[in-house]
Amino acid sequence: GQHVYIQPEVPESSTGLSISDAFIAYDDNGNPYVWLDSRGKLKMQTVVLGEYDMMMGTVQILEGLTEDDFIAFPDPALCAEGVPTTREEAVFEDAAVAEGGV
Repeated sequence: GQHVYIQPEVPESSTGLSISDAFIAYDDNGNPYVWLDSRGKLKMQTVVLGEYDMMMGTVQILEGLTEDDFIAFPDPALCAEGVPTTREEAVFEDAAVAEGGV
């Protein structure tokens, strides 16, 4: 019977886009990149990192990504230049409705 409302705290001086640090990979020279969906294929996209938020596990992306981009988790066994991509929206069901409640 209790409800929790969660809203991420965003500093007013924040610029760029923040993503989970789990999506950042590094090349052999230590340069950060993400795996970007580019016209239906994976592309290694170099990014410029800003501040790291240790509490949230997020890193600020200053250049290289927009909010409209789709990225993939950097799994070395699956990610490579030119690998075909698909986009699927996550579907969540209300558990109470699925069980016949409410």
